[in-house]
Amino acid sequence: MRLTRTLLALGLFGIAFGYVEAAVVVYLRTIYGPIRQATFPTMPHGDLLPRRATPFLNQIARALARIMVVVIPRP
Repeated sequence: MRLTRTLLALGLFGIAFGYVEAAVVVYLRTIYGPIRQATFPTMPHGDLLPRRATPFLNQIARALARIMVVVIPRP
């Protein structure tokens, strides 16, 4: 009886979490749509992750390295 309750609770939790996950995906795609259109105007609508040339990726990596600085506190 206890195992059945636990499995039922886990199953219901999994279904509920799946719905939350789907809502988050729809929300993020809604936000990302205009950004993608402004950044990559020539790309087809269904292509969510555009491929870019290596120099472009290197430029982004350098920009992110400047932004994401990890400060390690000294003892």
